[in-house]
Amino acid sequence: MKKTILKGNMRLGLLLGLSLLLLGALAGLFWSYARPAKTAVEYTARPYTYESTVDYRVRLQPNKLYDQLHLGPDRAYLRALTDSLETEFTFHFTAEEEAELKGEYSVSAHIIARSGPENHPLWEKSFLLLPPKPFAVSGTEVLVQESVAIPFSQYAALAKSIVEETNYSPQSLTLEVLYSATVEADTPEGQLRETVAPKLIVPLRETVFTVEEELKSKGSGGIAATRLEPVPYHAEARWGFALLSAVLAFALLLCSQMTAAEKKPGAAQRRLSRILKQHRERIVECAGKVSLSGHNLLAVATFEDLLKIAEELEKPVFYHCNGGENRGHSFFIFSGQRAYCYNLGEIGQPVQRTPRRYPPRQASR
Repeated sequence: MKKTILKGNMRLGLLLGLSLLLLGALAGLFWSYARPAKTAVEYTARPYTYESTVDYRVRLQPNKLYDQLHLGPDRAYLRALTDSLETEFTFHFTAEEEAELKGEYSVSAHIIARSGPENHPLWEKSFLLLPPKPFAVSGTEVLVQESVAIPFSQYAALAKSIVEETNYSPQSLTLEVLYSATVEADTPEGQLRETVAPKLIVPLRETVFTVEEELKSKGSGGIAATRLEPVPYHAEARWGFALLSAVLAFALLLCSQMTAAEKKPGAAQRRLSRILKQHRERIVECAGKVSLSGHNLLAVATFEDLLKIAEELEKPVFYHCNGGENRGHSFFIFSGQRAYCYNLGEIGQPVQRTPRRYPPRQASR
């Protein structure tokens, strides 16, 4: 199989780059399998909405000032002419899923006296206007509508008598009417529970009063739950990293088998190149096989020795490259029946040089 020859650094860089990419793909494949296929996601189970309102109007005592018997909301009222407050409590609860809904609602009134810079409670009288009423509904909706009358004139008279009896006039004296409703349900996701408590506040000390409103509430809710959901692109990531790892492994194997690094020239090759470059004008390259039959062959140790002989004989130097798997390189000089030869040896093999011999030194007297 013929291999593509690449420079050593290029081939090494290519193999190293493919190896690093393969390691990255294998790391991604391990991560995709180590990562859980599902993740916990928080969501709102059993979502619902609710709304509560309190509408009111003021019923007057018989008087010569007003022709009508009732006054509507959002205005001022004379305490001396007020008989009672007629209220309408509405609570609407809507769930998205059916459940066994149950709960109760009630209405209570509180006369509260406060005193001091921070309005600390001084005394309180409480009255149950509507005892707790339970309800149970199988479905998605609860609707409560209840009319409640508040005997304002009686509460105002009671508060006045307490002030006279205690001989202390508190800094704040108010009537607070609390409308309370609670709905709950037991579901597979957990317990659902919602409570509303709108409030109607009426001052009892002023001759002219207005109703302070906390009469509307609206909102939504649900049960905080957790569920397992598939991780997006989890399977795709596994297949992608597996395919990428296989492709990179095949590319790395193919590159290692189909390419080879360019061999660096050995000492003999460098020696040959230097000889051919420096003495090109004196060297004749032989195209065919050199026949040495009929010649006395004399081998010399170095090319310099062969060059000296060529200068003395004024002969050209013939160069021949032996074919075959082990290529040898030989230089010849022909002079009559004698041939002088210098054999450079196989390219890539160390050059065998005949050591020069020097005459021994004479000892100095």
